[in-house]
Amino acid sequence: MRIAVAVFVGTMMLCAPVFAIFPDPVTRGGLADEDAAEAEKLIDQQRFDMALPLLRSAITRHPRNADLHNAMGFALRKVGRLDESHQHYTTALDLDPNHRSAREYLGELFLMRNEPDRAREQLDALIRLCPDGCEERQELEEALSRHRAGG
Repeated sequence: MRIAVAVFVGTMMLCAPVFAIFPDPVTRGGLADEDAAEAEKLIDQQRFDMALPLLRSAITRHPRNADLHNAMGFALRKVGRLDESHQHYTTALDLDPNHRSAREYLGELFLMRNEPDRAREQLDALIRLCPDGCEERQELEEALSRHRAGG
């Protein structure tokens, strides 16, 4: 009996951290939501306006998912709704301050608003997050260089 209880308790101890790490069915790195998956396809096809209602629906179900807010910010930025885009990037970063894509895209939004100093702040955060370099850091560095060159 003691062995069975010990095995049961040990099994529960192993399972407990999983629920704390993944409290929401939509997890970072993969969107397990049908609307989000469809929105991702539409974004890949550059059909940003069509992705918006799907993302809004997914966010309603998963309001604490940084990836969804980042995707919504991206789609909104691409259709020129910069204030709303900014709100979603900010929410993504509130949920996950280390969200590299949200930092890159927020920096690009600041460049669209001709606020290079604020874009540089996002680059500085990316430099801290990936000191050896990462795609997001490289993309924002290139966008800042183009902005400085007037293009």
